[in-house]
Amino acid sequence: DLGTNVRCTLKGKLYDINDKGHEDYFMPIDVFLESKDKYQLNALYSRIWTLDSFFENGKVNLEAINKYKREMGTMIPILCNTVTQLNDYALEIGINQETIKERYDRYNRLKEIMFSEYEKQFPKGTIFKPNKEQQDSWRSYARGELGLESNYLYDMIINRFRFQSSAGNS
Repeated sequence: DLGTNVRCTLKGKLYDINDKGHEDYFMPIDVFLESKDKYQLNALYSRIWTLDSFFENGKVNLEAINKYKREMGTMIPILCNTVTQLNDYALEIGINQETIKERYDRYNRLKEIMFSEYEKQFPKGTIFKPNKEQQDSWRSYARGELGLESNYLYDMIINRFRFQSSAGNS
């Protein structure tokens, strides 16, 4: 009985990464497995252990501590094995340190170009609140002129700019 929980979204529903209002559902894994046709799995979490989980009637609950120890003793090797398998898989498909460096360099180049585009309309010191037309125009520019097809990478860049511009305004 590993108290594993999951974070998921409804299947078949498209979400905008910039829309923080979309609904994430958190549930125990056994509930998810019973209704997995309705949900898309996004992340796995261990059981939430609060401090009061380790006390019963004002005394330390040794059974709860041992249960926590067993769960962590199971979860940590699973996570470590997953990382090892991901590394092995990456090497099998040709992703190595050099590939990562090349992609990171490309990201930084694209980020600099897009930052200069954003700053044309939102100079440093102004609040970054682009409208839909501006966002569509920048996305079109990134895709057409820069060859930036990845929505994930584009979202990383615009969110980084949003974060940096808001950090400068605090």
